[in-house]
Amino acid sequence: MTKKAVCSLLCLGALVFLAAACGVKVLPVGEPPRLSGERLKGLLDSPDVVIVDVRHDIQWDESPAKIPGAVRGDAKSVKWAKKYPKDTFIVLYCA
Repeated sequence: MTKKAVCSLLCLGALVFLAAACGVKVLPVGEPPRLSGERLKGLLDSPDVVIVDVRHDIQWDESPAKIPGAVRGDAKSVKWAKKYPKDTFIVLYCA
């Protein structure tokens, strides 16, 4: 293993440790967590849940299906997330 690779792994490990120490939930790399339609329906009226539609403008405009109460958000930037409290359960919707 090269010196650069070892340094990268050590830095990544330090970041994960710091995130865990600060209470940040670190998800494993791979498939993102998913919600069933039934579970999402149960969350729609919760004040602690925000559903963010991150589809591209064209897809959103042409789609007849939209989740009631969902807000729009840019998938390329998560700056919109700063307006919600850190303990908000954010659901990203893209299809």
